[in-house]
Amino acid sequence: MEAIDFFLFYEVMARLVDLCDQLSGELAPVHVPRVLTVAGSDSSGGAGIEADVKTITAHKCYAVTCITALTAQNSLGVHNVTTTPAETVEKVLVAIADDQIALDAIKLGMLPDETLSVITPFLAARAARTPIVLDPVFVAKNGDRLSSVGALKKAVELFQHAALITPNSREVEVLLAVLRSSDPSVEEITITTADDFYTAARLLGSRFKVDVLFKGGLVPVNENLAVDPENPVYILNVLYEHRSEKLTVFRSNHIDSPNLHGTGCTLSSAVACYLARGASLATAVENAIGFVNEAIRHAEVKPNGPLNHTWAIKRPHEVRKDAGLLSFLMNHEKSSHTGKVHSSPVCAAGNGRHAAGGKNSIISLNRTTATCRPTTACT
Repeated sequence: MEAIDFFLFYEVMARLVDLCDQLSGELAPVHVPRVLTVAGSDSSGGAGIEADVKTITAHKCYAVTCITALTAQNSLGVHNVTTTPAETVEKVLVAIADDQIALDAIKLGMLPDETLSVITPFLAARAARTPIVLDPVFVAKNGDRLSSVGALKKAVELFQHAALITPNSREVEVLLAVLRSSDPSVEEITITTADDFYTAARLLGSRFKVDVLFKGGLVPVNENLAVDPENPVYILNVLYEHRSEKLTVFRSNHIDSPNLHGTGCTLSSAVACYLARGASLATAVENAIGFVNEAIRHAEVKPNGPLNHTWAIKRPHEVRKDAGLLSFLMNHEKSSHTGKVHSSPVCAAGNGRHAAGGKNSIISLNRTTATCRPTTACT
């Protein structure tokens, strides 16, 4: 079975377009969706606004930022949180609002209560035309609380401006508690089965009148779809669209990896990117889940380590700026100056690059998928 190398195909087509532009004397304008992330900074780089910027860039969108807090944290926990003064946050948002280039989507992360008064009017003025994805960062993955209790009810008021909220299981518990604080009749839900996922998502969506993506990464389920961290088989992400009352369940195979720091931030940012590009909500969520899964699989293994947000980004080729299509093809790592095409796959193994036909042997665009083993052979 042969598969097209889509990255190389894309680059060749891009060069063809560029060549046509040069011949016509015109450069075709390219719209790059602008995604604003309003969130706290993670000094370790794995989560927060750092993860947002990496994710937005990986999706070929343009990241605009407003930092709401500086955190001193690492893979072991959050050690200190310093909130950005509300006056500074307001000035940043005013500068963004005054920009002549419109935003295509907004992603919200950590929102300290001191900043809510200036963030709310900014969102209210844009909610009708700009999709807003709100990740209610109340609790970090390791259990550390990032927002004060007093901020919770104020933060919930922002839901009316959001196109989607993306709570994890701990944040779902917090939101259910907020509902019960004003309405004791709200049932207590312990997430133990798939039905509990569905019930919680429906309840939050219908009561807060907002679409909800219940992220199930912290509560993996077994083959019977019962929460079972000791025997994880699947991850359930449940999307509830409150206007249509439609429930969509995204079931992924559980990935046994310690590299989970920043998964929530990354997923929410990826959803915002797809919405910025005009995708439907369900499609945006499905694609975002796929991106996160691959970022986990491609991550360097470390305890509570970060994802590999760059897994889908190919390094720029060192081709002279004025080089044309022919020069690009001749100097490409998968091209041969002799024009000879080898069908054998190439892989990196041992101390060098090995393939049938020599170290410069190149494969065709329709290449055979190779499995690289920790030896010098490819199969």
